This record gives sequence, C-alpha cells and structure tokens, in this order.
Amino acid sequence: MQRILLKKTKEYGLVLKRTRKKGIGVFTTRSFDKGERILDFAGDFFTKDQLPESEGAENKSSHFMQIGRNIYQGPSDDMETFTNHSCDPNCGVIINGINAYLVAIRDIVAGEEITWDYSTTMSDDNWQMECFCNSDGCRKEIREFKYLPKEIQKKYIRLCIVPDYVIDSALRHHSSQRL
Repeated sequence: MQRILLKKTKEYGLVLKRTRKKGIGVFTTRSFDKGERILDFAGDFFTKDQLPESEGAENKSSHFMQIGRNIYQGPSDDMETFTNHSCDPNCGVIINGINAYLVAIRDIVAGEEITWDYSTTMSDDNWQMECFCNSDGCRKEIREFKYLPKEIQKKYIRLCIVPDYVIDSALRHHSSQRL
C-alpha cells in the first residue's frame, strides 16, 4: 500500500495526514482548479446483500460507497479511501457507470483537506453516521441525500455531483410525503 500511496502523492499532488477527530485525511500539496479531476475511486464491487454488517466508522464496512441503486464500491486501501466527509465540501463524486472519481467543485489551495459530502451518493435508508467536519454549516449527522435541506440538494444537483439513482430516490421520497 505504501508504494501506491507514494506514487499517487507524486502523481496527483496529494498526501495523507492525521486529522483531529477524523483519523487520516487527504490533503493537497498543490492547488486544484474548479472542475479538475482529483482522483479515481478503486475497490471491488458488491451488491447490498453482499455488504458486511457495519459496526461504526472504524469498521471497514463503513467505507463502502454506493455507486448505483444496488451497487457499492468497497475500500481499496488507496488514497481515495481516506477522503473525509464535509458538510461544506470542496469536491464532489462523479459516477459514470461503475467508474467514480472526485472533482473539485471550487478552486482548492495547496494544504487544504480534500472532502466531499457522503450524502450525495447515498439512497439507502439504513445508513447514517455522526459528522465531525466542524464546518460552519455542519449538520452533525450524515444521512441520505433526500434528507438534506432543499437548498443544498439544488446546489449539488446544479454542480452535477448527484447521480440519477439518488435524485430518483429523493423525488420518490418527497412525493410520498405529500400524500
């Protein structure tokens, strides 16, 4: 793992560092422009039925990312596995088929932690975790996209960082609440 991480550090301008409360995070060693691709996600693919039981944020199963209605990508033990959540992120996940990657949603300066909002890929009602991002707008809890405030949902959709399966789930949720 160390050789891969060192290669990606040179290749992408990223480095792993310890963070307060969040464990390890990914930080920049150079600036990135809005729209720039930061890194690709790797890892094996699983259906929901194949996921291990989650036992909190320290359990590896909490590092599975939903990339389709019933498709999840597991942790790779590579750089992207250590990207942390923020309620005020500087990146978003783009999902194209089974390929997922992080893109800057604003300009990022050298030394910043790379973060994304985990809610943008989740449409699974059984998932939530405590938030430690400490941003000004911290929601204290990370849940599915459909539970985000409407203005944040609209912002993320405008930025094109919400996959169709998540938008569909949110629309179904909101229409059922009106009944």
